[in-house]
Amino acid sequence: MFYLAFASELTDIEMTLYSYLEKLFADVTGTYHKNLLDDHSFELYRISRKVSFEIHRFQGFVRFQETSDGLFFAAIEPDHDIVSLLAPHFARRYGSQPWVIYDRRRDKGIYYKKPEIHEITLSDKQFNTITGDILQQIKSEDEDLYRSLWKAYYKAINIPERKNTRLMLRLLPRRYWKYLHEKQ
Repeated sequence: MFYLAFASELTDIEMTLYSYLEKLFADVTGTYHKNLLDDHSFELYRISRKVSFEIHRFQGFVRFQETSDGLFFAAIEPDHDIVSLLAPHFARRYGSQPWVIYDRRRDKGIYYKKPEIHEITLSDKQFNTITGDILQQIKSEDEDLYRSLWKAYYKAINIPERKNTRLMLRLLPRRYWKYLHEKQ
């Protein structure tokens, strides 16, 4: 909970964390961390839940693009500093192939090549800084085919009669659309 709240990068989060730690160490009963009636404890809990929810969303919304050398690249723009927190999930899910998830807002990313994960900063941006798409000269030959197949799949499973725009926007906010191939 403490680390997730720190990853939120909210203004004055450090003071909230400090106040929480002060009360936590001053508590002799050892039950302060369960006290959600305390302002600092509840605030930490609320912020960590928000960051945790964003991590969960990005585990489903990250779309990789294959480069010509077999590396899978994904550009993201999360509200919180969660790129390193996404690494264990994608290392388990795509453990056999190398990949990069790059946070464009903070200009840092994670690079995975079995069995190691490294934090990186790209000096030479080989992707479109607006859309996050990798440049055509380094794109895999099959990448455009995969993208068109994904769009065709999305179109095939879509039932226009059951369209629920409010629900879709609640579960999939517009700010994530620019990185989803099916929405472009």
